[in-house]
Amino acid sequence: WNTRRAWNRRRRTAVRTDMTFFGSGFKVGMDDVGKRFKANEIFEQPRVDSLHKVYGMLYLINGDAATQSQFYVTDSIEHFVTGSLYFEAKPNFDSLYPAVVYLRNDIRRIMESIHWE
Repeated sequence: WNTRRAWNRRRRTAVRTDMTFFGSGFKVGMDDVGKRFKANEIFEQPRVDSLHKVYGMLYLINGDAATQSQFYVTDSIEHFVTGSLYFEAKPNFDSLYPAVVYLRNDIRRIMESIHWE
């Protein structure tokens, strides 16, 4: 992974704007050697449920990146759950988009259904 951080003035936080993947997790043809896959944009969707003490963030990564979605959920004291969406295929966001949208909705439901005992 090679990342570069940029300052997001609206949120006053550092945001990854350039995530690259070097193709070591799948078969790469000779034409692909030296190419890097990058995210075009990364959106953050916070999850706050003060009543059940569930907090988290869903990252939606658009573009030809290794992962299209990542999330974490925590109670900020004892519990922490994280997850990522990967496909065993060369990153091609246009082709994967229908499956990505469907699975992002599933990830949102998982995040909303988590409750700590």
